[in-house]
Amino acid sequence: FVEPFKGKVKVAAGIDPAIAEEAPEPADNKKRGKDKGKSSEPAEVYRVHGGPGGMFALSVLVKYDKDSKKYTGEGATLHFADEKSITLNWDHDKYGIPPKNRDAVCAVNDNEIVVLVTKPRTPGAFSSACSLSTLVFDKKGSLKEAQTDPQPYAGNNAPRFTLSPDGTYFVAHPEDGMHPYVIHRGTWERGYKTDYYDACVGFAPEGKIGVFLENKTPERASLKAIELATGKELWATSVTHEEAGGENDKEPFTSIGPGATVVAAKFGIIQGVTSDEPTWLYRAKAVDFEPLCMSYDDSGKKVAVLALDRIFVLDAKSREEINSIPFESALPSGTLGEFVTFDSKGKKILACARNKGVWLVDLATDTIEKNLPMIPGTWARAMPDFSGVLYSQPKDEGGNVMLQKLDGGEPTRIYRCEYKDTLAVCFWISEKG
Repeated sequence: FVEPFKGKVKVAAGIDPAIAEEAPEPADNKKRGKDKGKSSEPAEVYRVHGGPGGMFALSVLVKYDKDSKKYTGEGATLHFADEKSITLNWDHDKYGIPPKNRDAVCAVNDNEIVVLVTKPRTPGAFSSACSLSTLVFDKKGSLKEAQTDPQPYAGNNAPRFTLSPDGTYFVAHPEDGMHPYVIHRGTWERGYKTDYYDACVGFAPEGKIGVFLENKTPERASLKAIELATGKELWATSVTHEEAGGENDKEPFTSIGPGATVVAAKFGIIQGVTSDEPTWLYRAKAVDFEPLCMSYDDSGKKVAVLALDRIFVLDAKSREEINSIPFESALPSGTLGEFVTFDSKGKKILACARNKGVWLVDLATDTIEKNLPMIPGTWARAMPDFSGVLYSQPKDEGGNVMLQKLDGGEPTRIYRCEYKDTLAVCFWISEKG
């Protein structure tokens, strides 16, 4: 358990390093004959499911015997942020284990603890029909009641089944239909019906509201807050299908605020209000690192790099970042760098990106001292005294070597290209220019 703003870390429990921590691969249905559908379930694996608000975590040691096709483990441990823990006791072979791809599989109330579990009806057939149970424990970890729905559920979707934080509802896919439902625990009454692959984004921490995806257009999916008890829509907006896709390590949605007033995702934070497109409280616009060009200073001790979003300087030996000067807005991917170079004293940098601009950087203040428009040509070279930039005109404009001074004004011709449909190029400039 980590308190990020205080830097406080509490280790709730250690694990056996000999036991796998990664989730097992699903059954391989491409196999033939007796191996078809055979699970690649490891003999032992740890799974940890986080509770709402970081209040608790459910740690399950899953043991599976491939020969008998049975779970051989028992129970789980519920760790709390205040350093308490409770051992929950149940037979994995009899009732099953929690869905492996979801955090929301356990609910803790004032008087009881509820855990959602599934088990294949045919031993080892993880992609076929499965049984679903909600296990109810007292606050000491003893099993009070095992509620098992007599209806079968779709085993291929079982890893995505999920339980509301108050333990009243769960989202699961009955085998008699094409879609998952919101289902009331114990009564098995079906409510809101989903129509999107991996539709449940998550729940508000109090457990009364769920956020779901629905099909809308070929380009976009609806993102809706649904009251679990009634199926009533509380608000609706939309995201692209690309934004909505992904699960496990690529799951795009990370958390939902109280009352579903906000939804956090890797691509930003969405306000829970009705709108055609998201009302962004924050929009993540990370830029992939794409170096455009680089150069050493005269001493060979520093390296300057022109990237899409900034110009930065590294120590040539340690690769430690010394300076970083961000652009007001990132350059588009695919931009070509013309040059980045130090002045003779190593105190300033001049950089140029093709058809984008020229930047004079003061390393003493980590600021852009001058920002010039794009150079109308190619093969750009910095004047040694940083007074200007040489470049070659396009062929259809004469192909001459031109000088654009940093103090502005019209570019002047330095060398006239003597041949039609060619361009002259400056390959080298002496220190004296």
